[in-house]
Amino acid sequence: MFNLINIIYVIVLSLAIIVYTNTITLWSYLIGQNRKGGEFAKTYAMWLLDIFYQKGLKSTIYFSGKYENTDKIDVIISNHIHPVDFIIQSSIHRNFDKKPIFFILQKKLVFFPGIGFSMCSALDIKLNRKIEDDLDNLVTSIRKIKNGIIVIMPEGTRFTPEKRVIAQKYSRDNNLPIFKNTLFPKMKGMWLICNILTNENRMGNIIDLTLMVENYKHQKIYTKQLLSKKLGNTLCVINNYTTPAGIIQDYDIFKKWFLDIWKIKDNILVNMYTENDTNIYTKLNNKVSTTEYSIAVFLIILFTYLMIKTKGRYLGYSLIISYIITFIRYKLLKKKL
Repeated sequence: MFNLINIIYVIVLSLAIIVYTNTITLWSYLIGQNRKGGEFAKTYAMWLLDIFYQKGLKSTIYFSGKYENTDKIDVIISNHIHPVDFIIQSSIHRNFDKKPIFFILQKKLVFFPGIGFSMCSALDIKLNRKIEDDLDNLVTSIRKIKNGIIVIMPEGTRFTPEKRVIAQKYSRDNNLPIFKNTLFPKMKGMWLICNILTNENRMGNIIDLTLMVENYKHQKIYTKQLLSKKLGNTLCVINNYTTPAGIIQDYDIFKKWFLDIWKIKDNILVNMYTENDTNIYTKLNNKVSTTEYSIAVFLIILFTYLMIKTKGRYLGYSLIISYIITFIRYKLLKKKL
């Protein structure tokens, strides 16, 4: 059964995020600064997304371990647990790091109102599902990123028990490690990213986030579950890795090394979190800066003014224009492949 209060909270926050990001992104096109506008909108939407997850979905984020960032381009890797786990990743990142964050996402997600439009304008890496179709686009996109952190989920799809059965069969048929709590990772994209960054002396740490939702341990979580049932706490265990010298140039060596990391992640998930070990976790409590509050107030005033001047039509018009612009940019992205 759906929780009405939860749904209302989520709707209000979703509208706030759409208004917040769409207003910045759309107006940035008018002054020819769409890339900067997209980055700006995405960066300052992170605190709203954090509230959306922890207050709207009522799942407090706890973490353990150290987040060791560098002055180069770090790479966050994570298991894929539900439709909005990018919020967990961005919330953890925001707590420890001020560098811009870039997600690797399917191109069709740029049509998601608000944050999707921002990612379309920004340098987030927009790809198809098959890495073979994306090599040139991936290389070009990574080389455009001069400073920041890249987020990738090597499983490529959300965990479900049914997908685990398929992944385990693949591992048995190919004499590969069998994972009980994660899916077998797709490593070619990860290897290519590390290869490019290492060859250009821009590779920082690999920051591994192992994620689990308390009431859905090793179960599937779709939008229905997010809105209708108690999630419990969200747990994150942080580990850091540096790529050893000599493994980047050979994919097979890199694959063996990365699978060892994935084994550690899978083992962490075996006994991850009971009520008796809450003391080993720290509650994530991101603070909102004065600048973020000021920008939010300004956007509320601007949005209210535009709604009054257009007799309530501004939101609809702005979404239509944003969809048109995003569609055009999406077609251009397709042509690059």
